[in-house]
Amino acid sequence: MRKIYLNLLFVAILSSTIAFGQNGWYQQAQLSTNNYSITSIEFSDSLNGFLTYNYVSDGYVYKTSNGGNTWQYDTSFAGNKLNALDIINGDVYVAGVLGKIYKRSSSTGIWALQTSGTSNELKDIQFVNSTTGYAVGVSGTLRKTVNSGSTWADPIISGGNTNDYNSVYFTSASNGVIVGTQNYFQGFSMQTVSGGQYWGAPSNLASKLNKVCFSSANIGYAVGNGGVIYKTINGGGAWLLKTSGVSTQLWDVAFLNDTLGYVVGENGTILKTINGGNTWASQLSNINTHLRTTHAFSKNIVWAAGDTSLVLKTNTGGLSLSITAFDTSVFCNGYTVLQTATTYNGSSTLQYSWASSAYLSSTSIANPIAGSLSQTTTFYVTVTDGNLLASDSATVSIATLTADSICLVSVMDSTNDNVIVFEKHIFGPIAYYKIYRETLVANVYDSIGVIFPGTPGIFIDTAANPMVQSYRYKISSMDSCGNETAMSNAHKTLHLTINQGLPGQWNLIWNNYEGVFINTYRIWRGDSLYNLVLIDSVAGNMTSYTDINPPSGAFYYQIEIVSSYMCLPYIFKAQTNYNTSRSNKANTGAPPSIAAAFSANPTTGTAPLLVNFSDGSQGSVDTWIWSFGDGDTSMVQNPSHLYMNAGPYDVKLYIKSGTLIDSITKVAYIDVVSSIEDIDLNKALKVYPNPASAGQSLFVEVGGAKIQKIEIFDIVGKQVYSLSGLKSPKVEVKLDKKEKGLFFMKVTTLGQQTVQRKLIIK
Repeated sequence: MRKIYLNLLFVAILSSTIAFGQNGWYQQAQLSTNNYSITSIEFSDSLNGFLTYNYVSDGYVYKTSNGGNTWQYDTSFAGNKLNALDIINGDVYVAGVLGKIYKRSSSTGIWALQTSGTSNELKDIQFVNSTTGYAVGVSGTLRKTVNSGSTWADPIISGGNTNDYNSVYFTSASNGVIVGTQNYFQGFSMQTVSGGQYWGAPSNLASKLNKVCFSSANIGYAVGNGGVIYKTINGGGAWLLKTSGVSTQLWDVAFLNDTLGYVVGENGTILKTINGGNTWASQLSNINTHLRTTHAFSKNIVWAAGDTSLVLKTNTGGLSLSITAFDTSVFCNGYTVLQTATTYNGSSTLQYSWASSAYLSSTSIANPIAGSLSQTTTFYVTVTDGNLLASDSATVSIATLTADSICLVSVMDSTNDNVIVFEKHIFGPIAYYKIYRETLVANVYDSIGVIFPGTPGIFIDTAANPMVQSYRYKISSMDSCGNETAMSNAHKTLHLTINQGLPGQWNLIWNNYEGVFINTYRIWRGDSLYNLVLIDSVAGNMTSYTDINPPSGAFYYQIEIVSSYMCLPYIFKAQTNYNTSRSNKANTGAPPSIAAAFSANPTTGTAPLLVNFSDGSQGSVDTWIWSFGDGDTSMVQNPSHLYMNAGPYDVKLYIKSGTLIDSITKVAYIDVVSSIEDIDLNKALKVYPNPASAGQSLFVEVGGAKIQKIEIFDIVGKQVYSLSGLKSPKVEVKLDKKEKGLFFMKVTTLGQQTVQRKLIIK
């Protein structure tokens, strides 16, 4: 027997949200948006059920034939609120105020008023079989029928009282229990073994009792105010208080067997026990209104109802299982623990199953390790307790590295080339750093070269001409998956120009250095390129200076800033610090008396390679110092040098004439490759990044060999790219933004060896 509190003014079909196979408790129906109360609900099978609710002073009965998904008006009784209903063999009985009992015949579907013999309010009704039933109410009211409700009478011969009887439950035609209220706040229970004729003395209990039910002849439960739950194991002769874990008023209780039961109450309270009431677990109802009635049809299918016209249902015994898999990101070729959060209110062991993937450390644990990952990957997980099942997915994206920053840019005194210096603060799977220089179009940058992680953060731009203009530079990082960071903030070199001012004066004009805050510009002057002295300083917001007392003769000027930060592009290497940026050196118009220059033949070849160097310096030179890039030096004017090992070599020539000094450096001027017989091209060929993204650059190198030609073909053999006439060990290939798919690259060396490699462009 179950009661429901529903609120409705409608006399049409009331429909609900249909939700099949849902986890936990869900709102199956709301019969009205008004705050009416369902007082009782009961089902004769999994589809057919009835409920009662009251509106103002009238009682209503609704029925369902689809398990509670929709409810139809069946009847109403003006002026007669209904408190309880019971179904026995298809016949439906309801009871309420003024002693009213109505019966709906299963054969005719017609409701008929029965003679209860009392005008007291009836609180509960229960039938033991098709003929014998009991109804109880206020002021000690007990009515019994033995002829299917045709007549009702008071069966008590001895043992009754005038307390309010709130609930009745008979386990047989003879044995039954009544619970109720005494002294307003206290409860009681009394027992009969004589079909209600004789009742034992009441058992006084601490709290008002609202409902009683039995799971077997001797085992029963009663619930009431203050969250009390009592249990009896002797048919109601004695009661033991159980711990419910709540303090709210409990309105109804239902047991399917001696171990499995449910209790509902105020503020959406739903409790469940699976051990005969020894412990109770709260279940999530997702509402905070009062639940006044419940009906348990099976261990999984249970209804609960109450205020605000709500009907709740569970198809899982109130158990809910959900899993959330969290998206995350890793750097290229990185690993991560896939984090999941599982919510479960059952006691079974959970089993996890991830969709098969070569990137997972395990497919049967909650939080496996994923990796190494080179592209965005989605992983799918399912969790089950053997009955319920929940699933989700976690997407691991490839995070782009944080953009690194330039420390400073400057003009090198020794070579008059621009140098870009950075410290490589960002750690991760960096394949290389890209150096960008601003083009002739403002804020448009072209890549001018790369630096690899194992090398110092120094790039020399030999193609720039600091004597003509200043240059802006940016850098980025490219990981081994082909993802490029955003470009860094720009740094701009200093460019100095001079002009004749008043007689005997020189005006210096320069652009602001960009990239770091400037406190001071320092002014240098000297009679040669390498003999400058500091003559003055101006504030960092100045861009001009007039030398009003220069010495006579030809001399040079240079502008310098000093950064408060010391750049360390060579980690743990002494004497390689950078904290100043200097401009080009501008002279007063007199050409330098000496100028370093040289040539060599040959400049490329296989090891061992003998190279003849020829001095081409201008002026009267008395000292030559050569540095061949492999650690050897010479002071001969036109030396020869034997290179034993493969590699690119920088060659420097320092010249001197008295106090005058000049120098020149040619970067990677000599290129020595291994003998062709020593090169395994398949192993030596490096193409990166691969896969590559359309529109980006990729780099090709073949160990110690020199590349002469690069060709790219699509899958049908059509040539889509060709670059020839090369003599470089490393080549940058700029991909077309339109070309995507699978391609084949053919690389030809100077020794006319060829090697192919599959290339994927995304």
